[in-house]
Amino acid sequence: MRIAFLFMILFFCNQLDGQKIKFGKVDLADIVATESILEPEAEAEYLISKCEIKYNFSNDLVLVADYHFRIKIYKEEGEEYANFDLPFYTREKVKYIEAISFNEENGEVVETKLNNKDIYIEETSEKWSVKKFAVPNVKAGTVIDVKYSYTSPYINNIPQWYFQYEIPGSFSEYRIIVPKYFNLTPVPSGTIALDTEKQNYNASQHGEVLYTFSARDIPSIKDDDYALNINDYKSGIRYEISRITYPDGSVENFADSWNNIASKLSESDGFGRMLNKRLKELDYVVNEAKSLEASEKIKHIYNHVINNYIWNKSYGIYAQNGLNKLVKEKTGNIADINLLLINLLRKVDIDATPVVLRSRFSGLLNTSFPSNTELNYIIGLVKIDGKELLLDASSKYIPVGQLPVRATNLNGIIINKDSGSVINLKNPNKYSSQVFCEFELNPEEAALEGLVKFKKSNFAASKSRIESDEDYEEEEDDEDNQDVAGDNEEDEEEKENEDIREIVSVENLEDIYKSINVSYDEKLYSVVRKIGDEIFIDASLDYGIAKNPFDEEERLYPVFYNYLVDLKRVISINIPEGYTVSSIPEKTVLSLIDKEAQFIYEAKEVSNKLLIYYTLKINKDIFYGEQYTSLREFYDIVIAKQEEKIILTKI
Repeated sequence: MRIAFLFMILFFCNQLDGQKIKFGKVDLADIVATESILEPEAEAEYLISKCEIKYNFSNDLVLVADYHFRIKIYKEEGEEYANFDLPFYTREKVKYIEAISFNEENGEVVETKLNNKDIYIEETSEKWSVKKFAVPNVKAGTVIDVKYSYTSPYINNIPQWYFQYEIPGSFSEYRIIVPKYFNLTPVPSGTIALDTEKQNYNASQHGEVLYTFSARDIPSIKDDDYALNINDYKSGIRYEISRITYPDGSVENFADSWNNIASKLSESDGFGRMLNKRLKELDYVVNEAKSLEASEKIKHIYNHVINNYIWNKSYGIYAQNGLNKLVKEKTGNIADINLLLINLLRKVDIDATPVVLRSRFSGLLNTSFPSNTELNYIIGLVKIDGKELLLDASSKYIPVGQLPVRATNLNGIIINKDSGSVINLKNPNKYSSQVFCEFELNPEEAALEGLVKFKKSNFAASKSRIESDEDYEEEEDDEDNQDVAGDNEEDEEEKENEDIREIVSVENLEDIYKSINVSYDEKLYSVVRKIGDEIFIDASLDYGIAKNPFDEEERLYPVFYNYLVDLKRVISINIPEGYTVSSIPEKTVLSLIDKEAQFIYEAKEVSNKLLIYYTLKINKDIFYGEQYTSLREFYDIVIAKQEEKIILTKI
């Protein structure tokens, strides 16, 4: 009865009847254009980006999404937009792919079509695959036209649509055709004004409603090292389906609750049943830990997992291999690794609970719409001496008390047997770096020469260990491009500016619970300049921050640091005979409200030595929109101070 009814109400036909845009019909003016009107420096531009969502029924109810993209390539750097990677999950399909490139050659338009044999599928995990293709004959000046269809049986997982990209867009449209028996809620994002329209789509008694959203002249939004995921701030829309009410009065609910999700996870083979699984092979590890103090129990179990099991770079909240196979083969996904950790901690009477979340660069978890499709990561929560400790045993470089960057986000869900509750995840990581320098100033060579000692602690040490492993393949979610320190101790020994650095000693590189100490013999030419009888020295030498990371006048989304920051530099320079200090930068003490960021700079002459003290601290990891201007100006002052000069004059 219900199947027959659904067949009637979910049958759709006809092409787009809004914008009269046809695939393969490209204007000559677009082909010969040499730059974007919106952003003349853009390497490419979306002339058209369109999506239509509908539901269809053949042998089974499916969601259908039809896509159409038309892109103008202006520069060689924009050729990457001709490469398409289309991921799909088990039972989903990507089909009906068509792609054409258009080029102007000798006054004629040359079309080149994609050959089906050039489309291939790559399996990225047990349940995920990617359909890949590259539009042929693409170069600067090309216009490409691409369309394809995506079908999914997961009717409650409606794809997100973005109107905004990292390149500008001329026109973007999103259409969703909703049967009146479906209860859907739109969840918009971004700040771009959208044109909206609502109309009846089907005149039958079970007619559908068509919702259309469109935008024109859309500015680009660039990737940002200080955002969790730039997609969270792009202008876009996603629909959440809460329920279907059928004519017979029956209701199918899709709206979920964190309690219900927790209950399902707790009862599942790939999650809850892993937590109490008997693992005879590891009885010896449990027995070794039982007699230890609580904190040592945690450390013992944690160290065993990070040193014996390898994360296979796969995410997920369900165990991919299961703990028995993990123990045997020594490799598994993030759920395998951290469910094993929690399992063993519980066996030694440690209060350990799983927390599910989104990996950091997957973006923010929308806690208002509970859904396990948003979740892709597990960490452990341990309560000890009234305090909470977050654990992730997927990296051999991360000690107890820290988390890999990929595991830090704003919120997660604590999973107990029948309850799921939102938890604010406080980032435990701090980047601590200390530099101690003792230099002699050589007036003849206009150079500083001496011993430099770096001390890297906390997450700064962990990051150095990761970067020193030549065999480590950094996962995208591990990437840390925030140059918060300006530290350059990993630079080549002889740099392009002729500064010379030679390693004297390295201590504690292998022990993840100790600070890394590195000593250098260094000769610096780049920070010293001699003009006549005067010598000019950069105020912080080359041990300050490299640049202001925030160069935009305004920012529409928060600043996210990957960790707190604590930098200290103490520099001693012997004043050469025959010279005197004639000018020293004034002492600067700067602090944002509540000491959210602090900067201290002081240079002074003491007993024929020039002493420089430099401290920079970032004491919170999130700065919201209204705080951005203050943070930007804070960095401006720091950079300006670094650009000042210490002046020595020949007597």
